[in-house]
Amino acid sequence: MPSLPEDVLIEILEWVYRASQTKKIDYPTLCAASLVCRSWQPLTQRLLFRRVQQRHGDVHLLIDIFQQNRSLGQHVRALTVQSDNALDTTTLLEFCPYIIELKLKGPWSRSLSYRLDHVTSRLRALDLHIAVLDVGHNLDVSALLQLWPSVQFLLLSSGYRRAWSHHPSTSLRGLKITATLFYSRVIDTIIPSNLDTLREIEVDDDIPFQPLTPPITRLLTRVGPRLTSLSGPYPPHVGLHEHLGSLEQVIFCALPNTPYTFPKHVRHVGYHRHETGEPFEISELPKFLVALEILPHLQLVTVTRALQEDVLATLETMCRPRGVEFFVYPDAESFRRSRNVDWI
Repeated sequence: MPSLPEDVLIEILEWVYRASQTKKIDYPTLCAASLVCRSWQPLTQRLLFRRVQQRHGDVHLLIDIFQQNRSLGQHVRALTVQSDNALDTTTLLEFCPYIIELKLKGPWSRSLSYRLDHVTSRLRALDLHIAVLDVGHNLDVSALLQLWPSVQFLLLSSGYRRAWSHHPSTSLRGLKITATLFYSRVIDTIIPSNLDTLREIEVDDDIPFQPLTPPITRLLTRVGPRLTSLSGPYPPHVGLHEHLGSLEQVIFCALPNTPYTFPKHVRHVGYHRHETGEPFEISELPKFLVALEILPHLQLVTVTRALQEDVLATLETMCRPRGVEFFVYPDAESFRRSRNVDWI
């Protein structure tokens, strides 16, 4: 039986993987492909282990798998670690020297982290989902960024009492903030040290861009002129537009009750309403359409399935004659995964 050239097979398998980024990764198809013949197995393993999510209780199982076949850990590019034991977390990371995205959801030790300074030198995205502890005290985030200076995208969640002891020498391109109490400290510490490089900011539902607030004004006055992407619960208030002259992408999950517009240079508008959010009122649609129609450089509109079918049809009808691409994601998380395809 003639075999496919390896480069063609790789393209096919990559297509299966990448096409699934708008939904759950199609592991059954990849697993079935790994059983076709021996030569297919290493090619599919690269994709099956590209993203690994370790949950409570299975850390030792995952460590055992990597101990038995160390090449599997070398395939991992995105890793989520959720363990109550910092030593287990460190051991797991040592088996995955080429990770690019790391999500920590458990305790962490400063002393253990220094075992990894040479292992995670490729790290680009760091997600500190809950409190990262150091002998009962909150670990200074700047210590982690000094350990991993290659990090360009940082997500900070709740649980940090001592976020930043000083202004580290970092080059962050993207920042996501999901802790309201932590917010003012971020403005005064991480923002000044990354003014020249920060291009993307995302904040959660507790940090609104509507109505206009002093902290938001202070944040975007400092970093806004260089931002290319801004994500939040609402579109940015019209009073902020003068500070957003380079903005190309706006993503939000709710529409304000007051009239609104988007900064005029925006090329991508994303309305990614949560499944659990307030239902979209059909009366909101005309205001949304008007806000889109006056954007001279608009190239892409993305929404989620949380919108009603008639709303989706109306938006697509508006986009098509203008040559604007229209795409519907199953949910907001699918959009986030699709953005990481290029490096994962």
